[in-house]
Amino acid sequence: MNTAVPAQPSAPEARRKGTSKRLKNFSTKEDESLCSAYINVSKDPIVGTNQPIRSYWGRIKAYFEEDSECTRSQSSLQHRWADIQKDTSRFCGFYSEIERKNQSGKSDGDKVKDALQMYEGIVGATFKFIH
Repeated sequence: MNTAVPAQPSAPEARRKGTSKRLKNFSTKEDESLCSAYINVSKDPIVGTNQPIRSYWGRIKAYFEEDSECTRSQSSLQHRWADIQKDTSRFCGFYSEIERKNQSGKSDGDKVKDALQMYEGIVGATFKFIH
């Protein structure tokens, strides 16, 4: 008598669309290029921001690629910009709070240092976009 358990059919393998390859993290220069591209495209008086999102981010991508040695996908640039914008807005809020205290004898550098410490204390990570 054979007591072997019949083999279970294997689960279908997950299929990936295309062959995407994850790139290394954004460098400081790439962050600066992305910020420059975003500002230049959004401040363009001829086209403005009243354009389809794909066209808008396509222009940002083209501008970014002119200034950067690395090629990034449009989606990657959008996600990185969202991270930069979120963290920078948070830092600006902390800096504004320090400014409202109006402490005597504090230089702008001291205020930035205090805001960085506040950011790290509350968020639990260092502010990585101070370049």
